[in-house]
Amino acid sequence: MSIDAKLWPNTVQGVYQGMKTTEEILIRCAEHADLDDLVHLENSSFDYDRMTRRSLRHAISSPTGVVVVAENTKGNLVAYAVVFLDRRNFLARLYSIAVSEEVRGSGIGRKLLLDVEQRVTKRGFHRIRLEGQVGPTGPLGFYRRLGYQHVESLPEYYEHGADAERMEKRLYPNVGAQTLPLLLVDNDGFDLPKDLPARIMTLRDYLGQSDIVPGRIVVNLARSYEMLSKGYYASLLAEARGEISLPHASDLLDINWKRIHRQALTEFTPLVRRAFAGGEKEGSFEIHFGMTSDPRLQIVGALMFERFRCPVLRIYHNAIGDIEEIEAVRADKSDQDLFIPNLRKFLSHGTAPPIELKKHAISIAMLVDPDEHMPPSDAMALIFFEDAALEIGARITRITKRDLHKLSQFDALFIRETTSLDHHTYRFARKAELEGLCVIDSPDAILKCSNKIYLHERLLRAGVPVPRTLVFDNKELPYIAASESFPMVLKIPDGSFSKGVHLVETPEGLIEKATSLFGHSDLLLLQEFMPTDYDWRIGVLDGQTLFACKYFMAPKHWQIYNHSISNSESGPSEAIPIHKVPHDILQIAIQASNCIGKGLFGVDIKIGPKGPVVIEVNDNPNIDQGVEDVLEGKELYRKILLGLIAPLLEDEREHRS
Repeated sequence: MSIDAKLWPNTVQGVYQGMKTTEEILIRCAEHADLDDLVHLENSSFDYDRMTRRSLRHAISSPTGVVVVAENTKGNLVAYAVVFLDRRNFLARLYSIAVSEEVRGSGIGRKLLLDVEQRVTKRGFHRIRLEGQVGPTGPLGFYRRLGYQHVESLPEYYEHGADAERMEKRLYPNVGAQTLPLLLVDNDGFDLPKDLPARIMTLRDYLGQSDIVPGRIVVNLARSYEMLSKGYYASLLAEARGEISLPHASDLLDINWKRIHRQALTEFTPLVRRAFAGGEKEGSFEIHFGMTSDPRLQIVGALMFERFRCPVLRIYHNAIGDIEEIEAVRADKSDQDLFIPNLRKFLSHGTAPPIELKKHAISIAMLVDPDEHMPPSDAMALIFFEDAALEIGARITRITKRDLHKLSQFDALFIRETTSLDHHTYRFARKAELEGLCVIDSPDAILKCSNKIYLHERLLRAGVPVPRTLVFDNKELPYIAASESFPMVLKIPDGSFSKGVHLVETPEGLIEKATSLFGHSDLLLLQEFMPTDYDWRIGVLDGQTLFACKYFMAPKHWQIYNHSISNSESGPSEAIPIHKVPHDILQIAIQASNCIGKGLFGVDIKIGPKGPVVIEVNDNPNIDQGVEDVLEGKELYRKILLGLIAPLLEDEREHRS
């Protein structure tokens, strides 16, 4: 159910007159103590599409929500606005706004909306979007006077059958030197005009800097976006630092995924054909931040940019408009006469509109690999998941990597195959999210948990205790080898199940091993060695502890898994009741998982000389029969599946009410 930007009912024509109020009004962020007043104001203002108390509480608590209230001198709430933030598209959505009947017509609605615009602008958002009811007493004229422009018409949009109009306004912040967008270029980057409204920085300087400005826009113009290149890490670390990266790290995987390209060929070719209408020669055109030089291709450019979020795309086509290839182009190799003006426009917040996606019917797809040697759930655990689904009124269908085209048939995706970025598991998660399915593991969780450099940066900045860790490139290797004490643990950023993790006992051993690993990644990690008999594994679901286990080291080995023998060997495990786990361990496990977001995670913790430290946060954690489920039994499987489908159950409850 959508309630976007409901405004005032038919009795509120006076609110649009811009009348001045004689009463002082305090505009501030909402608190949980305001919930009763917010619910009362909501229910008294609207006869349809009302926000529930739970929805209002979520908006106040959510990091992507902004709830602003207007309070009079008596301490009474007289107006409120709810906005949700889409960081990927730099878009703020005005979800709901209401003004108390006794002050309608006083100008408070205008004042409140302008305040909201300032708040979201300061957080780095370029646009604000809303939906308003069509009709002589609707709010559209009010919005137009505040600079909102028509985007599209929405027939029968509201619950009671009324039509709506989607509108949007571009936001222009007063930026200072620290909040100017960053343009990231390679060390030998191409010449950019000095008068651009942005700060230019090399990739190397950005990766090593400590000058972080949350909400700042970072435009990544690297020569390469390949996985584990400096361009890739720049977008990844921007996300970890709370900055807004273009492209986002998840976009880089789409840019490099040929199957996404093939889907785009099918989707966009009809639009190009229609634009050219058979009157074009074979050739190509470029898209810069969603903009093209050909007015006929404006819609294609905007949609392509929305799909790939890449600064420069080049589209090759034949004479009738069939797209033959989509190429991500280096900015310095693009048409500079077009790129520089379009870059200026983008820096002035000219972006393409996002695409709305629909949800589908209920049922759960469980992605498995029947041939996987070390799957995250064994055969019996998969059966227990299927049984638990039936008990909660759902149904699981097992799918494999060949079933990507079937995802739209399901309402939720549950991945029980080891995840990786350059892998079909990520593609399944990404496609499921794009189609509106509930997903465990989400593409965002896979992205963040699959890279130890991101994890280290994110945990460190959140104040989570972690082992002493160095992130370095090949130029720093000789200095680090000469200055560090050994043994140390050397890690590639994207290893799993103890793979890509090496104990180095001498400077020479570090140089030899790191030199070979730099063929895999531009950056490596070196971490202090903390020998222990076991690691804690704390299972966390949506910020709540789920289970606790001790994973003991493999026999005569320093890790849980020993891959140095022909058949990989793991140590024993012991399930521990949650109430018997030390409080500080549970606390940092939840703190660490919250750095990633909602979902199902396994947090690995060691007890060091100064207390517990988080080694890593794992998406797709092991749930095996006889290990993690020893204490909870089948209830563990029910809890996980209920967490997966919770949004669907909530939707059903709201529809019934």
